[in-house]
Amino acid sequence: MVDAAARSYEVVVKTRDFLEYLETHRLEEGITTTNVGAPQKEGWRDICSYMPAYMTAHQRDLPEVRMKIQETSEEIFRLAAADEVKDPPSAGTIKEELSKAIKLLKRADFQLKR
Repeated sequence: MVDAAARSYEVVVKTRDFLEYLETHRLEEGITTTNVGAPQKEGWRDICSYMPAYMTAHQRDLPEVRMKIQETSEEIFRLAAADEVKDPPSAGTIKEELSKAIKLLKRADFQLKR
């Protein structure tokens, strides 16, 4: 019923075999949806404004000081909480997104054209 496929950890289930399985077990093929993971926090829209504003202010006010992602994420979270942003993501989640942004900045195609 289940055959090994060409690559490791991949299986192929033939449509015919799957339909026979459903019939044998008196099941119907239905469209199901699953919600994988936690729902997105409402505060992300606001945090998306805080992140570039903080990074821009840091570059403007402290260009000689290397921005530390952990401290930055905690500060962004604190600023958002002080402004009563509803349902902000955690500082750890903000840190993950800041890390992604920093990696993007290191790409050659993210260089400003002068």
